[in-house]
Amino acid sequence: MNDTPEGSPDGGPEKASTGTYRAAAALHAAAIELSQSRTSFAQPADSHATVGELIDAQQHLMKVLYGLGQWYQHARVGTDYADGKQSVDGVLETAFELQAALQHATALHQALIRAHHAGSQVRWYNPRPDTKR
Repeated sequence: MNDTPEGSPDGGPEKASTGTYRAAAALHAAAIELSQSRTSFAQPADSHATVGELIDAQQHLMKVLYGLGQWYQHARVGTDYADGKQSVDGVLETAFELQAALQHATALHQALIRAHHAGSQVRWYNPRPDTKR
C-alpha cells in the first residue's frame, strides 16, 4: 500500500469514479492524515475521544466489508468479468478473504471498545490556555 490514494490526481492509474470508489479513496486520504497526526494531542483528553471516533469508523468499515463480501458472494459468472474459471475462482477467493477480514475487523472493533472503556478511567491533566495578555 502506498500513501497516495490510487486514482487521485497525484496517485496511480485512473479508476472508475463510482461513488463507492470515491468514498474509499477519501477514506484512504483521511487515514493518511490521521496516521501523520497520531501523536499530536494538545489536549491529552483528545486521545480518548480519538479512540471513540476510531470505534465508530471501524463499525462503518465492518459494514463495508460485509457489503463487499455479500456482493462477491452473489456475483454471477459472466456478469462482471470476462474469463471463466480463473475469474470464478478469484471471486470465490475474494468472498472468502473478505469474510475473514470481517472476522478480524470484528475482533479489532471489540479491542477498540475495551481500550476506550479502559481509557475512560484515566483523568487527564489538560494544560490551561495561554494566559498572556
